[in-house]
Amino acid sequence: MQSMLPGAPWLLAHKSMLNVNQPRKVSLYGSDYVMWKDAAGAIHALPNACPHMGAML
Repeated sequence: MQSMLPGAPWLLAHKSMLNVNQPRKVSLYGSDYVMWKDAAGAIHALPNACPHMGAML
């Protein structure tokens, strides 16, 4: 398997896979993220870790 290129775009989920205001866990190379779509249809993604205690969201 090739290494991930820093700064390269990666498709983690298609917008049709995301429900409005319902976060979905997505993993890439051992890192977990949460993604969701807001009511306006904008896509958001964050690391799956609480910034306060580091627990999974």
